[in-house]
Amino acid sequence: MSNQLTQILVGALGIMGATIFVLNPELEELEILASSGLSVNYINKGR
Repeated sequence: MSNQLTQILVGALGIMGATIFVLNPELEELEILASSGLSVNYINKGR
């Protein structure tokens, strides 16, 4: 479902990619829940 939402956002907004993050309360870090239109290299940038 989350992947579908990112695909809908990309199509509706005419953007190249979208990512949904969620907060991991134990680590106090954002984690990727779903993405669309982004390469693995781009997603892993800045980690």
